Amino acid sequence: VKVTKPIVKQPKEKTKKKKLWSWLFILLNLVIVGVIIYQQFSTNQAVSFDELIALNPNLKYLAFALLLVLADVVVESLKTFHLIYISTHRLRPFLSYKSTQLCRYYDSISPMSTAGEPYQIFYLKSRGVRGEVATSIPIVKSLFWQLSHATIAIFLLIFNAKSYIGLDPVVVTIAWVSIAVNFCVLLVILLLSISKRIGPRIVIGILKFLSKLHIIKNYQATFRKVMRFVINYQTCMRSFATNFFTVACQIILAAGEIFITCLIPYFIYRTFIPNPTVSALDIITKTVICNLTSLVIPIPGGSGAAEYSFLAMFSSLFTNKTTVWAMLIWRTLTYYLVIFRGIIITIYDGVYGNKKSERLVSSGYFNEKIHFAMIKRKQKKTRKIEQKLENQKEIEQTSFVQNSKEEPVVSEELETVKVVYKRKSRKKTTKK
Repeated sequence: VKVTKPIVKQPKEKTKKKKLWSWLFILLNLVIVGVIIYQQFSTNQAVSFDELIALNPNLKYLAFALLLVLADVVVESLKTFHLIYISTHRLRPFLSYKSTQLCRYYDSISPMSTAGEPYQIFYLKSRGVRGEVATSIPIVKSLFWQLSHATIAIFLLIFNAKSYIGLDPVVVTIAWVSIAVNFCVLLVILLLSISKRIGPRIVIGILKFLSKLHIIKNYQATFRKVMRFVINYQTCMRSFATNFFTVACQIILAAGEIFITCLIPYFIYRTFIPNPTVSALDIITKTVICNLTSLVIPIPGGSGAAEYSFLAMFSSLFTNKTTVWAMLIWRTLTYYLVIFRGIIITIYDGVYGNKKSERLVSSGYFNEKIHFAMIKRKQKKTRKIEQKLENQKEIEQTSFVQNSKEEPVVSEELETVKVVYKRKSRKKTTKK
C-alpha cells in the first residue's frame, strides 16, 4: 500500500514572490555576466575578427577543444551520478547534470568559489535527497577534487619547473599560496567530517554561542536535531571514505577532469600555431598555475586574475595578434559557457523543473524509492546470513550423520572381536 502525503497548496502570494525573486536573480546574473564580458573586451586591445580569420587558424583543433568541454561536463556529472547511486540506489542522470552545472555556475559568480557546494546541497535536498546524503555528496566530491588537484599541481610544479622558469614570479608564488590554502581547507573538512570528537565539539560550541545570543530558543530540541544530522552526516562520509571502489572512482574521475580542462589551452595553442615548440605537459603545467591563481583571488570567477595569469604564462607562445583572442577563447570555453549553462538551467527550473520536483517530493515518490532501496539492501544481507546459516546446518548434519554411521560400525566390530575371544576361550576349556 502506497502511503502518500497530502499535497499542501501554497498561497498565491508566496508563489508569486518566489517567481519574482527567481526572475530578479536571473536578471542580476545576466547583468554580472554582461559587465564581466564588457570589461574584458574594453581593457584588451584585440585585432578585428576579419584579421583573425585572415591568419587561417586551424579550426580542427578548436573543435577538439569544444569536445574537451563536453567531456568535462560528462565527467563532472558522472562524479555526482556515482555518489547519488551509491547512497540512494537510484539512477538520476538529469539531476546529476543540473546540480553539477549549477554548482559550477554559483562558484563562477561568487568570490573564491564559495557558493557552489551550499547551493548544490540545497538543490539536492529540494529534489528528494536526504539531508545527510545531500550534504556529504558535494563535500566528498570537492574533497577528492582538491586532493587530486593539489597532488597534480605539486608534482607538476616540482618536476616540470622548466616550463615556468623566467616567467612572472608573482603568479607562481600565488599558485604556491593557493596550494597551501587548499591543504588547510582539506584538513579542516576531514576533521569535521571524520573525527568523532572535534566535529561534535565545534557544533556544540556554535549552538551554545547561538543560544547565548537568543537566536536559538529551545536549545535541547535543536541540539538533538543537529547532533542527529551530524552523526548521520559523519556515518555517510565514513561510508564513502571506507569504500575503496568509491574512493578510486572519485579520484580517477577528478584527475581526469583536471587533465581534460588543462588540455583545452593546448588545442587553442595548436589552433593558432601550426608548428608547436612546446609540449602538452608544459601547457598543462602553465594552465594549472593559472587555475590556482584564480582560486585565491576574492573576485567572482577570478576575473582579472585569470586573464592576467594567462597572459603572463602564454604571451611568449602566441603572437601579438593572437594572444588576446586565445585568452578570450579560453575564458569563453572554461568560464562564460559555465555561466550560460547555469542560466539556462535556472530558467528551466523556474518555468517547469521546480513545479515538477515539488509535486514528486510532496507525493513521497523519492522517499518511497529510497525506502525500497534500503529494504532491498537489508533483504540481500538477510539472504546472505540465511545462506551461511543453512550451509553451517548442512555441514553439521552431514558430520553428525557420518559420526552416527561410524559409531555402529565400530561397535559391531568390537562385538565381533569379543565373540571371537569368547569362542576361543570356550574351546580351550573344553580341550582341558
